[in-house]
Amino acid sequence: FGLFKMAALGFVLLVVPLLAFSEQTVDLNVRIDLSYGGEYGTVLVDVSAKNPRVTWALPSNVSRQMGFSIVLKKSSTVIHSHSEKDSPYQNATLTIPDMLLETATVYSLTVEVEVVMNSGEVLIASGGTKSVLETLTSRPLTLFTSLREWAAKPIWGKPCESEKMSDIRGNNSTTNFVWFRSTMIMPEEDISSVIAFVSAEAPLSLPPYGCCGEEERGSKILGAYKLRINGNLVGIGPGRSRCAEVAQGACEMHTPYDGYLLPHHDRYSIEIQSYGVEQPSVNVTPRVIFQLVARLKNGTTMIRTTGDGTWEAADAMCPSCSYYNPDGNSGGRFGAGYWYFYPHENPNAKCLPGSQQNAWRKDLVIEKSSFRAPLLPKPVLPLAIEYMDIKLYHVNNSNRHYKFALATEIQGGVRISLAAGIHTNLGSVRSTMLLSEQLNSDGSVRVPLYTGATFVSNFTLIPGAPEMEHHEYMNWRFGEIILSEEIPSSALNLTAWAVHYPYNDKTATSFKSSSSGLNAVWKLNQNSVKYLGLDMYSDSNARQRSNACQADATTASQAQFGTTDELAMPRYIMQFIMDFAHLPGDASWPYPPPPNPVNGTGGYVSSRWADWTVLPAINVVNDVLFTGDLTQGKHFKEYIMKYHLYLDMIDANSGLVEDKRSACVKSRGACLSALIDTSGGSDDGFQESATNAVVQAWVYYGLRQVAQLCSWIGMQTDADDLNMKADKMKAAFNAKFFLSINDKMDAVCDGICSDVNHTSVHSSFYALAFGLVDEAHLPAVFSYIMHRIDASEVGYPGGPYPIQFLLIALYMNENDKGHLALDVLTSTKKHGWLAMINEYNATTTMECWSPEELPNLSFSHIWSSSPNFVIPWYLAGIRPLTPGWTRFEIKPQSGSLTFYDIEVPTIRGTIHSKLSASASEKGLFILEVTVPGNTEAIVYTPQKNASTGTSVLTFRTIQSGTHQFEWAS
Repeated sequence: FGLFKMAALGFVLLVVPLLAFSEQTVDLNVRIDLSYGGEYGTVLVDVSAKNPRVTWALPSNVSRQMGFSIVLKKSSTVIHSHSEKDSPYQNATLTIPDMLLETATVYSLTVEVEVVMNSGEVLIASGGTKSVLETLTSRPLTLFTSLREWAAKPIWGKPCESEKMSDIRGNNSTTNFVWFRSTMIMPEEDISSVIAFVSAEAPLSLPPYGCCGEEERGSKILGAYKLRINGNLVGIGPGRSRCAEVAQGACEMHTPYDGYLLPHHDRYSIEIQSYGVEQPSVNVTPRVIFQLVARLKNGTTMIRTTGDGTWEAADAMCPSCSYYNPDGNSGGRFGAGYWYFYPHENPNAKCLPGSQQNAWRKDLVIEKSSFRAPLLPKPVLPLAIEYMDIKLYHVNNSNRHYKFALATEIQGGVRISLAAGIHTNLGSVRSTMLLSEQLNSDGSVRVPLYTGATFVSNFTLIPGAPEMEHHEYMNWRFGEIILSEEIPSSALNLTAWAVHYPYNDKTATSFKSSSSGLNAVWKLNQNSVKYLGLDMYSDSNARQRSNACQADATTASQAQFGTTDELAMPRYIMQFIMDFAHLPGDASWPYPPPPNPVNGTGGYVSSRWADWTVLPAINVVNDVLFTGDLTQGKHFKEYIMKYHLYLDMIDANSGLVEDKRSACVKSRGACLSALIDTSGGSDDGFQESATNAVVQAWVYYGLRQVAQLCSWIGMQTDADDLNMKADKMKAAFNAKFFLSINDKMDAVCDGICSDVNHTSVHSSFYALAFGLVDEAHLPAVFSYIMHRIDASEVGYPGGPYPIQFLLIALYMNENDKGHLALDVLTSTKKHGWLAMINEYNATTTMECWSPEELPNLSFSHIWSSSPNFVIPWYLAGIRPLTPGWTRFEIKPQSGSLTFYDIEVPTIRGTIHSKLSASASEKGLFILEVTVPGNTEAIVYTPQKNASTGTSVLTFRTIQSGTHQFEWAS
């Protein structure tokens, strides 16, 4: 043993003669304001942006960058440029003069970099070396600007008149679902660009429901729309209202809108579908706004706007339409016991013959006042729409009853039509469609879902009529369709549509290993990131659309960082959490806050849940690490310090967090606490106290996180003060919180051991994960956690949310080399991801391990998807050490794996790491890593100490390129 070898392979991607300066076009993954680069190369940019930030990556065959130039063009005209010589930085903030950018205009952005390649050092006569410079030019990034001002006016639909409407609508004065259409004929002149902008605003009153006091704050405003151009589905809402600023406890709301760069046509047939219910409690009636801007090459601009008199509307509740059923069954059932008139895409398809032309009426279009909140361009991408084939299977060999299933759970619906020429008894066929996340034991679709939501829709199918589809997105995988008469499956055309945040399979993190179980766990969790995200993270849309839940949002954000190079979405949700979700006085789901521990007044510090106060700090630190941008750290630093660290509850003498409030003295159940686990009975009997061990761990970690943030932004005095508090807390904790189980095991007490003589496994793994356990106690605490896992019939004794902290704790013991963590990741016991797959046929992560533990669980809950970041960050050990990945570590702790291959996309480029056992030499392992250009990596590999015989991790610092390491086991 003791063999260590590193070989720089130094391959070259671009073959260029030395001293050549010819321009080479390469993919530098250029972004502006954290937008996707690469294939997602069309970006909506705020026209009023004065200081957008541009970033780019470099190939791994680049040694270092010497300078750069950024050029912004409109057509072939240079509008703005920025250059820096002798600069290694792969980002720049553009200073754009006010009003320089034109509204609704297409631009291109190109980055040119001067670099030294890995092979670019040549010997000179004096015996030294000389750098040979090469120039790389990016592929252009296409961007288009937002509207400076809206010419459009919001519109909504007037209910069609009917003697039956009072029975249907009750006292509601507006219609729930409206279709709008207009047409724009283009002149013969050449088109330069066509851009469509759209948004909608309506209370989120249809189940699934929101939570967390959203009505009071306005985030229950959901812009739900579908936009079709020339019959093609171009875009889909929702757009979620959120705070733009927080000032003195006030929330300045804004409503986001989407922009779409359209293909050139001689005619634009525009159709918008939207839904919403008037809700006086939040002072909002539904409305839609749309503006199309066409620029011709002769300089002419044409627009089409809502409110310009050209629009027609169709009321989805009009009883002349075939889905209206006089027997009172209405059109469908969606949500927890809520019946409503289910919309279908095309009124001409769903209405009875002879009534089609009557469906569209100009007099049903009514202008509305401005939106409740100002319209601002959405800083994340519009949602992607994906179509999936559906294969029908007979139920009991009947042509009246079919079932179907998708390969994975989605958020979406079904498109359906009946082939022309099919004979039906009444000229049409009534059908009922059921969708669900799960099946019953007899194989039928489970309705309602475990969450209580019921997805049932009635369609009337007319042979040869245009296809219809669900307007609303639902969480489902399994379906059934029951027909009023026999129809062969070949005559039924069904396609599933899924809506999700754009996800690029080609550039996402890829992972495979020698463990089929681990590969299945990775796929399950990766599906959760791809299919469960909309334009904000949410706490499973199968039950509620809340995105104010910190645990879900933080886990989803880290899952996004771990599996994609998407940076805008995590920042968007971070800003939502910081600016909106927990304003002073707001309730923090799922627990109401007690009085302020200091002065009894409002303020976020009033919440009794310590983790909810630290999670925002984690989000801000992650934003800085993964983007390299200090802006958000500087912006939120004081806010975090003021509201999120419980500094006033750290006792000056003991150094520990002590809850001395009278409520805590009277009842330990009212003491400062944290979300110990996810469901009843899974917290291992944790005992609350005034010195809660899990609270100590969270606050300690918060101190370290904000200290790091302060150090990055130049506030070293604050950083030193916070670290001093953390050091004192750690010393006190290690002196008072450990109970010796035997000579090999120490456990962390749930509170100070002299007061709380109970040791839940959660206290131990939270403390170990957050670095609160010192080196002297670490092996014994690890042994205790291992003992508790091995002794449990269900495996890890806890829920699928805090298991992320257990796994991080296990990786803290480097001597184990990741063996126990791999066992947990691939466990087939009840508490494991493989049980989700094998026992419950899950394709996205479940909210809890089983319905027995949480009867109303969803099968689409992203807070259970921690392997998305645990595998790349801890098993493969690829983590940033400095902001923007300028320096990172590769520290594999792969347990018993004999092979893994992982590629991790970053803002600096893709990091590749491949571990394999030698085919020719038993016990020899080979690690090959590829480091992006202009970065450096610290690579850790095991090596045996010659004097002690123990194996320890040693490290080497390497530069860009491909490198190989070998060691014997």
